[in-house]
Amino acid sequence: MPGFIPPPPPETRDEDLSGQIAAITTRQAAVHGALADVVKRCNELRLRHLASSSAETCARLACRARRTLDALMIPRLFVPPVLATIFVTVSFIGFDVLTGWRTGATLVAAASGIVTLVASIVMLVAPDDSILKHWSERAAAARGRLDSQWTAAHEERTSLEATAAEVDRSLDAAQARWSRVVNSREHVSRQLLAEPWRDLRGYEFEAYLSRVLQNLGYEVTQHGGSGDQGVDLLAVKNGGRIAIQAKGYGGSVGNSAIQEAYTGSAVHRCHACAVVTNSRFTSGAIEAAEHTGCILVHGDNFAEFVSGSLQLLAATEGDAGTT
Repeated sequence: MPGFIPPPPPETRDEDLSGQIAAITTRQAAVHGALADVVKRCNELRLRHLASSSAETCARLACRARRTLDALMIPRLFVPPVLATIFVTVSFIGFDVLTGWRTGATLVAAASGIVTLVASIVMLVAPDDSILKHWSERAAAARGRLDSQWTAAHEERTSLEATAAEVDRSLDAAQARWSRVVNSREHVSRQLLAEPWRDLRGYEFEAYLSRVLQNLGYEVTQHGGSGDQGVDLLAVKNGGRIAIQAKGYGGSVGNSAIQEAYTGSAVHRCHACAVVTNSRFTSGAIEAAEHTGCILVHGDNFAEFVSGSLQLLAATEGDAGTT
């Protein structure tokens, strides 16, 4: 029995539901892709805004430090080596005292000296107040533009998040509807009829009929083999029992099959009996069926049987008995 049931052909789809799912899935991918791009743009704008603010803050601090040096009348060229020497000494002694690792203290002192030297040089080359004011104005204008862009991007992100949630809900609903369609009796019947049922023989045909009957709501027990008393399948539905003989043949089915099914139905205390074939019956078999009340399913009415329009057994209640 195949475990996967493929989608129905286009002419039998419910409003071309599989096409709708494909379209929604494509839209979902596009919306989520656009959302990811907007989120990335928002993050980039935040970083640019932060970088601009940080650069302006550093410039202001450097200018303030330079003004302080000028006020104290300290020569600017003395500042980098003096500060670097102080920080190197303090770092080396502190690290050496705390850890006792002389090599590590040397590395830490060297790194501290380099950072201090760079910071001191930046302080020395900091712009004067007029240039800093001009830079601040330009930075403020740039941050204003960044704020406007971030606001627009954030609004777009909010809209896309709402759209993505709506698309996700639509896809979930469409997939749930598709699942109901795939699992519906009509759909399964179409898939069963699409299989090469005319070519099935022996046990394969019995197993196929078992699937058909289960789709039609029967509880099925397979009895094929020696001692089956002419019954290959025993189907029960709504309290009624029917004995079925399966004949996956290439030729015509004779009246012996009808006699065996009729006898088997009596042995198993069934309400009815049927012989199901993917071929045809002889005239003698048809006559025997008329006398015994045995139901005949053959190649001409097989589709009606699979779809459920040909009823094998009406609703019956009470204990089973002979037909």
